[in-house]
Amino acid sequence: MNVATHHAMPTLIAHRGNAEEFPENSLPAMSSALALGVKHLAIDVQLSRDGVPIVIHDAGLLRTAGVDRSVLDLEAKALTRLSIGQARRFGTVFESATLPRLLDVLELLRKYPQVRLLMELQRQSIARFGAEQVVDTVLALCKSYRDRIVVLSADLPAIHRARSRHGVPIGWCVDTLDTHTQLKMQALAPDRIVCDHAVLPRDSRPPRGPWEWIALGIKQVDELEALAGTGVSYAATKAPGRFRKLLASS
Repeated sequence: MNVATHHAMPTLIAHRGNAEEFPENSLPAMSSALALGVKHLAIDVQLSRDGVPIVIHDAGLLRTAGVDRSVLDLEAKALTRLSIGQARRFGTVFESATLPRLLDVLELLRKYPQVRLLMELQRQSIARFGAEQVVDTVLALCKSYRDRIVVLSADLPAIHRARSRHGVPIGWCVDTLDTHTQLKMQALAPDRIVCDHAVLPRDSRPPRGPWEWIALGIKQVDELEALAGTGVSYAATKAPGRFRKLLASS
């Protein structure tokens, strides 16, 4: 019996855009995901040395830009000139793709008013600049998008500030569901909880509360179907192109 015929499957989130077919967190990757019909887009945010929100997961630039420097040590003007074409994966196909600012992503989303943006604030920037500066800087750019954004982070002070100071939905990123983590979940009561699908319990529903679950790392349709009816509301994938038929019918 196919559980998906009896329970709605989780809603897809394009994690770093269409990161399987395009360089992750690039504008081409996001444009591709949006063209596929994705209604939820998840990106990563770091701050440049001069405090500009930049869309990239790693603080180090080596993996995506081939430069052995840190985002945190360079100014935005220099960062946005860097190619993130990931030559090892794609050759020269995407060499014109450059590191985007959060502002560039928000401009792209003007064309897609139905799309919700999930922004994960990375710990390296929070450690360098402090939760207050990172959260306030990012959300100052998002004033016109407040009904469309969710702030995610593994850093509790950051998401607490996003909620208490700015009143936006928050999601806590966790890598374990041990007792200590669950006690924190109950105390924080975030709007979303984010974890890899491999961390979720296999034989029972994940812990219940006033939150919705986001499962990371979904690569195949059968993995998505396996989450139907489990209490997981969203499934994040870096490969939304593998779900073309599902997206076309939704």
